[in-house]
Amino acid sequence: MNMEESYKESQLHRRIYSVQQRVAELEGDLHEQKRNLEELYIAQEALQESETKYRLLFDSNPLLIAWIDSFGRYQAINSKYSAFFGIKPKEVIGRYIWEVLGKTVYDSLKDRIGKAMHGTMVEYEESIPDKNGEFHHLHGRMVPYHVSKDVQDGFVVFVEYITERKTAEAEQKKLQDLLIQSHKMEAVG
Repeated sequence: MNMEESYKESQLHRRIYSVQQRVAELEGDLHEQKRNLEELYIAQEALQESETKYRLLFDSNPLLIAWIDSFGRYQAINSKYSAFFGIKPKEVIGRYIWEVLGKTVYDSLKDRIGKAMHGTMVEYEESIPDKNGEFHHLHGRMVPYHVSKDVQDGFVVFVEYITERKTAEAEQKKLQDLLIQSHKMEAVG
């Protein structure tokens, strides 16, 4: 073997070695990407399971629930909220509170909304019209939420329908008043 052939063979071995090293690097990268994809798949499955649980809790809850961001826009509503106001979530998401509830209802809640926006939990009872304009007694709680401890991100509204209770309380008061009146009449006469 002459010098030139020896040199060519040496160059060929170097190229083969270089290609083998590159193949090993690529195999390592491929293995790492495969592991990353497996981790991503596991994380996606966990997220999907979490979303399913969230949706179940959110929509099966007997309360009317609305998620409001720091700008006063709806981020989510549950099925009870949707049914009460006769609106579909896609018609509400991204809209401002006053656009959905109307000016009159919004004005009656404005101070409470302001407190909730500034981080104070607020409870209230209010008579609010439904989709047909019929008024109902509601007990609400506005609970501020924070994604980070320094930033107020909005609040979640939990509303309990209490019309039946208020009607029963009013009926009970009427009966108590009649009973008192009856006792007074009996005493007089």
